[in-house]
Amino acid sequence: MVPVLSIVFMVISCVCIFGLAVALPVFLKRKGADLLPFFVGAAVMILFAFVLEGAVHRLVLSHTSIGSNILLFSIYGGLMAGLFEETGRFIAFKTLLRNRLDKRVNALMYGAGHGCLEAIWILGFAMINNLVWTFIINSGNTAMLFSSVQEGMEAQVISTIAALTGSPSILFLTGLIERIFALTIQISLSVFVWYAVKERKTEFYLYAIGLHAVVDFISAFASSSGVSVVLIEALIGAFAVLVAVLAKKIYKKAIE
Repeated sequence: MVPVLSIVFMVISCVCIFGLAVALPVFLKRKGADLLPFFVGAAVMILFAFVLEGAVHRLVLSHTSIGSNILLFSIYGGLMAGLFEETGRFIAFKTLLRNRLDKRVNALMYGAGHGCLEAIWILGFAMINNLVWTFIINSGNTAMLFSSVQEGMEAQVISTIAALTGSPSILFLTGLIERIFALTIQISLSVFVWYAVKERKTEFYLYAIGLHAVVDFISAFASSSGVSVVLIEALIGAFAVLVAVLAKKIYKKAIE
């Protein structure tokens, strides 16, 4: 059986992520932002991170041994995430949003779209899937989970059931905390790239790539090295605060 507290935390995570994706753009709209940057941010995330970056990963990882080396894989993953996502931002601000750069708050709106889409994709859908599996398990229909999988995938089903029933309940809440940190970073990096385009200071685009690469490296390497979830979240949280402080300084000195 999946513990009741685990279910509660799954629901909280799910509701908060989808609620944030609605509340944040509404809040920024009231602060004077346009809605278009939110949807552009979400679309660019899909195209550059999920489609283009994903295609490169499939090509590289299928033809090299990078995936077998934790350090190299973490460096590679961080660099690719930084390069594709920040380049997507840069192109978006240069083209689709070139006439909306004068409003500083649009940089925040773009980051909200980028980060909220990522949060829904990574955590929101995962929590929905977990809740569906939980309902099936707790209703005594576990056999249904095995009947619908392809041959050879039984071990994965067993592993998922074990994770849902045996993991500490608090783990289903840490994902929400991580996504909040990630959203903070995505909004902050959007300020960097917006400033790079608006003020024609390309170095801030490069700073964004570097910062993005570093945080993704930390997350990937620490996770693969067996570092505790609590310590990983603390590191990411500290990094989110650092990037947000830097972004705030940039945001304040930008002239509308």
